Amino acid sequence: MFFGFLSRAIIARYFSTEEYGVFNLALTILNVALVAVMLGFSNSLPREVAFYRKGW
Repeated sequence: MFFGFLSRAIIARYFSTEEYGVFNLALTILNVALVAVMLGFSNSLPREVAFYRKGW
């Protein structure tokens, strides 16, 4: 968590206001996509592994 805070402070220091805004927008889009992709994945993966192991 501290690393994220530190990296954002460094990025904000070296980027212009517009570049920092684009960076934050891209980070937000990636986080939303990650939530959409991971939705239910942690529950379905063990089920699928157990299902396909029965056939071994």
